[in-house]
Amino acid sequence: MTWVCHRIEPANPADAPSRLWFGGRAYRRRRKYRGTIATLFGTVVVWRLLYEPLEPGMRSIHPLELR
Repeated sequence: MTWVCHRIEPANPADAPSRLWFGGRAYRRRRKYRGTIATLFGTVVVWRLLYEPLEPGMRSIHPLELR
């Protein structure tokens, strides 16, 4: 399960877009963020790229988790 989750996102952050639009808002790529996902097989540690909004006051997102 861990292998599948890590294969979804590029290992090198430079291979991901540096900026993207999501929900009508612009975001910029920041760093990788360590998180956990609860599965039927137990807890899985995943590393996801964090995208920070260009507008102040908005929340950062992890696009692949939203998909």
